[in-house]
Amino acid sequence: MATPIIDMAYFGSAFEPSEISFQSFRVLEIDCCVGDGLRLGGVLNLLDMPVLTKMSLGIGDEIDGVDDLIEGMCSALTQSPRLREVTLDTTCIDEDYHYRFGVLGMFLSKLPYLEKVTFRGAAIYDSPRYLELPQWQLFHFEEAAPKDIVDINAFVAFVASRNPNFKLLMAKCAG
Repeated sequence: MATPIIDMAYFGSAFEPSEISFQSFRVLEIDCCVGDGLRLGGVLNLLDMPVLTKMSLGIGDEIDGVDDLIEGMCSALTQSPRLREVTLDTTCIDEDYHYRFGVLGMFLSKLPYLEKVTFRGAAIYDSPRYLELPQWQLFHFEEAAPKDIVDINAFVAFVASRNPNFKLLMAKCAG
């Protein structure tokens, strides 16, 4: 009998990764809260998810191990050749961490198999001069703060000037 494909997995702070086989997951949604960064980063570093098509990572406000989490996320993304859609929600993190997630933004831009990337919140896109031209065609911003609109527009202009097929979806801005 074939292994069933699990269509949705949601984990909060208390998940035990040793009890879960991630190889059959098509969709993975992770909510990372206080104290989870180091542990979750280590788990993501070890994942092999050959059928994963969609990944979502929500990051809480007082996370530790940010660099471990980012390294693990990059590793997991390279182990998921069927991945087409990535969502990163950093609406809760402190502004001091925004630039560190720019590393993840740069990494995502190098993955040619992605079709849609959604950034929710933090200004990963605030320094377009540091980002390489994304390989993917669709960039989706949600819940951007009004102060981030200028940075988003600069990023979009940068990408659009180099990629005529680029598409942008902009959801409502946060108040």
